[in-house]
Amino acid sequence: MERLLKRHFGYEQFREGQREVIESISSGKDTLAIFPTGRGKSLCYELPAYLLNSRVLIISPLLSLMEDQVAQIKKRGERRVVAINSMLSWQEKKHALQTLETYRYIFCSPEMLHQDGMRERLKQLSFGLIAIDEAHCISEWGYDFRPDYLSLHDSLNWPGRPPLLALTATANEKVERDIVHVLPMKTPNVYRYSMNRKEIDYRVVSLDDENARREWILNRVKETAGPGILYVPSRKRADEWAYELRTCNVRAESYHAGKENDERMLVQAQFTEGSIEWVCATSAFGMGIHKSDIRQVVHERIPLDLSQYVQEVGRAGRDGEPSVATLLYVPGDEELASYIALSDLPTPSQIERWFSRSPDERLDEPLSEAAERTLAHYATYLTKDQIIQQYREIADYKKEALQQVVRFVTTDRCLRAFQLEAFGERPMSQQNRCCSSCFEERWMEREAETLPFQFVTWEERLDYLFHKS
Repeated sequence: MERLLKRHFGYEQFREGQREVIESISSGKDTLAIFPTGRGKSLCYELPAYLLNSRVLIISPLLSLMEDQVAQIKKRGERRVVAINSMLSWQEKKHALQTLETYRYIFCSPEMLHQDGMRERLKQLSFGLIAIDEAHCISEWGYDFRPDYLSLHDSLNWPGRPPLLALTATANEKVERDIVHVLPMKTPNVYRYSMNRKEIDYRVVSLDDENARREWILNRVKETAGPGILYVPSRKRADEWAYELRTCNVRAESYHAGKENDERMLVQAQFTEGSIEWVCATSAFGMGIHKSDIRQVVHERIPLDLSQYVQEVGRAGRDGEPSVATLLYVPGDEELASYIALSDLPTPSQIERWFSRSPDERLDEPLSEAAERTLAHYATYLTKDQIIQQYREIADYKKEALQQVVRFVTTDRCLRAFQLEAFGERPMSQQNRCCSSCFEERWMEREAETLPFQFVTWEERLDYLFHKS
């Protein structure tokens, strides 16, 4: 196995847990692997393609994540990889499906997998492994629930299917149970490894009001070294902050789901290659960001739960070098967070009307697209009263998860120990550069820009990037 690791990936040895997970898959066992961010989850499905001499199907939730994973595989010299998703033209999709047996790695979105033609085509091929990346998206109890993941139980439950590998960096016991239940996993092996990221210095900064928050962010970005990510709760805030930072001669861009796919991928590419210093983003900028030297992650406001926080700050320090994650808190932040956390959940009255309406009738209180699809899924096996009770329990769970975040930002205890205990781990011994409760912060100053930042359109940036490469 080490010989394959060296030949195809250039590594001398496995990281913690990788060998155990690959051995579990190779023995034919369904497997759930919970690794900390930045610890090489993708190797657990990439290496088995060579070990088993068979193709691998990877289910991935985001277009940008999928395209980045394809690019990373091609970068190491493997050309037999394809992503089947909505970015393909009709002709490209037709050609890919006709030649699907020639690929070693096949990436597919859950939406595409749910289409009968795609599912039947895949059943015609032999696979050594099916990997479900970012498996926490299966659970509505989690912060990053995606309704299309609920269809995976039926889509993947075909006779003689290969072993399943579910991968995630953030799953508490409730989410873990959901993953095993929703996926057609048969008594899976579960491997959970420490969430501790020793290279990240965790900081909570309590501020009096919005003016103090704005001044802190401006001073931080202008005076300390990046690259960095500024997480904000809305698309509007991401655009506003990117504009304001550019006026301060900081190379910054926004990233959120309101932008076109091409523009989002361009921002990600520019950030990765270093022409953008800061990305101001919603939670859409998280999974699949393969940039090893991110030095800072700043949260303008509190996240919805600790799983979201761990996922997002995990972008920092993947090269093992010191990095810092700063969470800003102004009393009252939890009110906006509570609204965001509960806004997608249908109320009992909406559920009542949804069940009683005629097929073409529109609700007075429209449901979000995600809620509409999730209700339709639940209605296949739950009664109306059971669904109402389910959503009451989910709402209570999300409220408690947010209260846990509030306790995190107001505690005097070690922030690292708080996180580890929240995920069922024993706190580690105290370390240098631990957190704001344990040590004063030490940070590098930002080098001044030698040239003023010029405002250009994203089409001009795309032209520049392609000519540069």
